Amino acid sequence: KKAKAINFGIVYGMTVPGLAKRLGIDRREANRLLNNYYSVFPSLYLYFQNSINNAMRSAELRTISGRRCSLNPLGAMNDAQKQILDKIITYTGKEKGLVFATLVLKSLEEQYFKRIEPSEEMYIKRLENVLLEGANLATVYKEIDSRIQELYRFARNMPIQGSAADIMKKAITDIDEALFTKKLDAYIVNIVHDEIVIECSNDIAAEVALLAKDIMKKSSQFLLKDIEIDVDINIGRFWGDSSYTSILDGISK
Repeated sequence: KKAKAINFGIVYGMTVPGLAKRLGIDRREANRLLNNYYSVFPSLYLYFQNSINNAMRSAELRTISGRRCSLNPLGAMNDAQKQILDKIITYTGKEKGLVFATLVLKSLEEQYFKRIEPSEEMYIKRLENVLLEGANLATVYKEIDSRIQELYRFARNMPIQGSAADIMKKAITDIDEALFTKKLDAYIVNIVHDEIVIECSNDIAAEVALLAKDIMKKSSQFLLKDIEIDVDINIGRFWGDSSYTSILDGISK
């Protein structure tokens, strides 16, 4: 139970408090479990740290296929915003990253321009003064801390779960195309996380199951290259039923 909670929890960016709550243990024990886990898999810890640092610096995340997710909370920025953003980066330090700077800018905009539409001159002058005085920045840092922690979790999770989704999308489209090309009377009727449910008649069930398995393995290899993914197949009257899987006995799986 603990191993499963840690394995899945780490992928979803679970922290010490989250693990403690999930397992019903105190934070000291949760912290010990996580530290032990990373001591066994130090490269995993390094991967997560690099993923977070790169995301905060570049303000984007990418899956293995190259699919991009922007972390810029402001979207497209005008010249005045870019000018103030540069000053915030200089003030807070480049090591904090682009995402941190944009969150600071967004927080300042919400604080000072929530009810007014400032001119460019007013916008720049007001925020430059705020940065010079530095009076409210401690409050801003505290305010955006929870957003930063959420982004840390997202930076750990998105490349992994997003890449898994890329593999599934390729498998789905390739299976659908193969069923059509081979003129098999079989159809994808549902997708459940990493499972593909296909409906067909009994007489072609084994053929369809083996075809789907082969395509799913090739779809994963297309992105993961040398890493081989296991694919399980079941045959039944409904999703979750495997009472007909025995028809695969004696057939190469």
